[in-house]
Amino acid sequence: AAVLSIISICVAHAVLHARAQANTRGFISIDCGSPPSAGYVDAVTWLPYVSDAQFVDAGVSHNISAEHADMIDLKLPRLYNDLRSFPTGARNCYTVRPLTPGTKYLVRATFLHGNYDGLGPGGLAVFDLHLGVNFWQTVNVSSVSDPFQAEIIAVVPDDYVQVCLVGKKGLGTPFISGLELRPLPDTLYTVVANASLSMAVHGRYNLGPDDEKLVVRYPSDPHDRVWKVLANLRSWNPANTTGNVRYVAGDQFEVPSAVMQTAATVDDGFSLRFYWDAYESNKELDYFAVLHMAELRRLNSSEARICEVYLNNGLWYSKPFSPEFRYSSSMFGMVTGSVEYSFRIEPTANSTLPPLLNALEIYVMVPTAERATDGGDVSAIMAIKAKYEIKRNWMGDPCGPKVYLWDGVGCNYAISSAPRITSLNLSSNGLAGEITTLLSNLTALQNLDLSHNSLTGNIPEFLAQLPSLAVLDLTGNKFNGSVPESLLKRSQEGALSLRIEANISSISNDQPQGKKPNRSTAVTVAVAAVVLSVMVVVVVTLTLCLRRRRTENDLSVRPLNGGKSKEDNGDAVSMQFDNRQFSYKELKTITNSFEKSIGKEKKTLGHSLTEVL
Repeated sequence: AAVLSIISICVAHAVLHARAQANTRGFISIDCGSPPSAGYVDAVTWLPYVSDAQFVDAGVSHNISAEHADMIDLKLPRLYNDLRSFPTGARNCYTVRPLTPGTKYLVRATFLHGNYDGLGPGGLAVFDLHLGVNFWQTVNVSSVSDPFQAEIIAVVPDDYVQVCLVGKKGLGTPFISGLELRPLPDTLYTVVANASLSMAVHGRYNLGPDDEKLVVRYPSDPHDRVWKVLANLRSWNPANTTGNVRYVAGDQFEVPSAVMQTAATVDDGFSLRFYWDAYESNKELDYFAVLHMAELRRLNSSEARICEVYLNNGLWYSKPFSPEFRYSSSMFGMVTGSVEYSFRIEPTANSTLPPLLNALEIYVMVPTAERATDGGDVSAIMAIKAKYEIKRNWMGDPCGPKVYLWDGVGCNYAISSAPRITSLNLSSNGLAGEITTLLSNLTALQNLDLSHNSLTGNIPEFLAQLPSLAVLDLTGNKFNGSVPESLLKRSQEGALSLRIEANISSISNDQPQGKKPNRSTAVTVAVAAVVLSVMVVVVVTLTLCLRRRRTENDLSVRPLNGGKSKEDNGDAVSMQFDNRQFSYKELKTITNSFEKSIGKEKKTLGHSLTEVL
């Protein structure tokens, strides 16, 4: 965590504000670890909260210890009383929906250990947060009793968002107490214009209140941002007003009046200073700093408050700045390239009053360059997961990051488009019931393996409509009915490798009426082997029967070359059957009263042989 210290304070650039009315439409508030039916209205914010049971299918619910529950300040939300931990799995994710695609959201995750595991400080943890496929920040829970919050402002491209906890080997068990999502207007924080860039909260501070435990959020802030008090230092003086501090319509920060009604200032002749350290001393990180100020009393004609802002001894804001009376104004900009950022707000030579500062926001810019899997594919695979109750490492995005690729899923990673699911292997996964039509939504699928499950019913026609499907393995299930002609056709044309051997129930490839069967089918169902075997049996049977009848009736069969008869020559005789005709009585004798039916289905050792008549 960055060290932020205020020694003095100054102000910034002006934009006037108008007040917006509170609106909770689109708010999603999740109490992680609470019982599935434990919905409630929070006593602090008056916002409704729901259990996390519908958003996650992993983890273990816990209550914090009784001693820490008693210690929780009444001003802390109820969600801190319980949590969900994730002792297994490299990545565990919440999928939160419904959201409005393309909307900017504030996403907040909260954590309080509360000695839930009885391990005390030994149970603390360090783990990463991901928003979708992109890194958000590292969570370092360094206290059993102190809450920790992580916030990020991001544009959500789909109707859902995934928040993932990624463990670090040997650094404890990830856990979470609460998850909150708040939609923001497009006019707020315009630096975040699309899904390619987000910003994580490094600090959001309210300056000047006497109560250092004061937290301003909803309903005072209609967007439910959390404003914490930056501890008062002896080097500066608090200022306040009971009057309403406004902002004009279109202001991109809309700081609530409850925050702007207090400020920190310094004695005459002094500058106001504050600084923060770059996270992990990484000078490559980009920060977005916003300084908010408003004059809290009406100045007389002889008074003036004019200041300049310096960063690391260089002028940061290009011109002197003078705050408006009870109107919020802001100075903001990007800062980067340093391991420490030291701000100094100086009064100008013609200023009669020292600088002041009402509020401060600091954000870390988070590039979101890694593409999430195609939204249609994600919706389809998540529905398939729910349909078959698949228990694998299927958490978060199916294709990304690549190190967390779902088991049995293969993806195509194009440079200019979202990853697509191209392979799905659910072999030996205990699937039951019919093949779901949800598979038809995986339109880029090339390889589908559903072998060795307990799937039943007919093989569906829609599988032939998957445009890229090249391999389909249905071996070892319990299908019945006919193989769809469209699948057989694609297989015969060489466009599809189709495998349906060893199905317990009856499968045939009956042809529609009026069409002759194509005996050159390429389907791997052992048809060719069966037909060949039957033909050999027929030929051998006919040969033996004819020999027996010649012997019994003393018949002589001429050789093809018209040579001597068998009686005259002991050589073997070649027989021709091409034009030989048999009477019904002869055929009945030959086939032992038609004991075997050629071409009809026959089951052997659990294999269903395809009917070819």
